Amino acid sequence: MAEIGKILKEEICRLARKEVNKALSPLRTASGQLKRASIDLKKRLAALEKIAVQLEAEANARRREMLAPDPVEVKTARFGPKNITKLRKKLGLSQRDFGLLAGVAVGTVYLWEKGKAAPRGRTKTALVELRKIGRREARKRLETMQPAKEKTGSKSKKKQATGKKKS
Repeated sequence: MAEIGKILKEEICRLARKEVNKALSPLRTASGQLKRASIDLKKRLAALEKIAVQLEAEANARRREMLAPDPVEVKTARFGPKNITKLRKKLGLSQRDFGLLAGVAVGTVYLWEKGKAAPRGRTKTALVELRKIGRREARKRLETMQPAKEKTGSKSKKKQATGKKKS
């Protein structure tokens, strides 16, 4: 009698597996198709991203060519203290940010604006180029030059980070 129960149990399990396989077969097929479609889309996305990077590089190169000043233009350009201040304010930049874009220190920008020094060489070329851009372009360039600063927390968070405890 125990053998009949065992045989019935095995038969029920076999039939149940057969029914489950029937029910899951279309799902497996659909799952395979979705996986293949997903792989195909990932490949296409990678190709499109590669093209986008190339197009952006080409656009940046064209923009640089358009902004690149002529040697004659650089030679004849004059930058007085008022002109430098006016240019900096037109771009909406602090002396520090203006110095970053021009490739000089903050003190140098201060000296230019006070009339105690004048731009020369590569910095003069950079200033001629800065004349041709607007606020948005200046902000973009600054963002690419300096990574986003992390926001600092409260004093207690700083102390926790350094390992000091509040007493």
